[in-house]
Amino acid sequence: MVLDGERNTTLIETNIVSPQTVYGSTKLKGKILVSEYNSKHYIIRIAWRYGDGNNCVKTMLKLSETNKVLKVISDKKGTLTSTVDLARVIIKLIENKTYGLYFCTCKCECTWHELTKEMFK
Repeated sequence: MVLDGERNTTLIETNIVSPQTVYGSTKLKGKILVSEYNSKHYIIRIAWRYGDGNNCVKTMLKLSETNKVLKVISDKKGTLTSTVDLARVIIKLIENKTYGLYFCTCKCECTWHELTKEMFK
C-alpha cells in the first residue's frame, strides 16, 4: 500500500502517500516512474478485490471448508473492489483517453471481520 494505512479520510487521488513497507515503497516508485516517462498513463489503485479468480471473498469461503472457527482481524478497515466494476472503469478510461491516477473501490468501508460476517449471512 502506498498510503500510510490510516484511513481517516475518503480515498481520493490527492491523498498524501506514505508507504510503510518495502512493498508499498516499490509500488510507489513504479507509479512515479510510469508517470515521469509517459504522460499518457493510467494508474488505478484498488483495494480488496472480489470477483472471478482468487480474491479475499473466495479465500474466506475456502478457509470455512476446513475450519470450524475463523479468526479474522477486526482492526483494519478497507474497501472492496469489484472486478466487474473495475473492468467497466478501465474501458471507460481508455475510451475517453482520460489519463492519470484513479482509485477504483466501492464507497463502503468495513473490516475483514465485518466482511466475513456478512459473507456467511
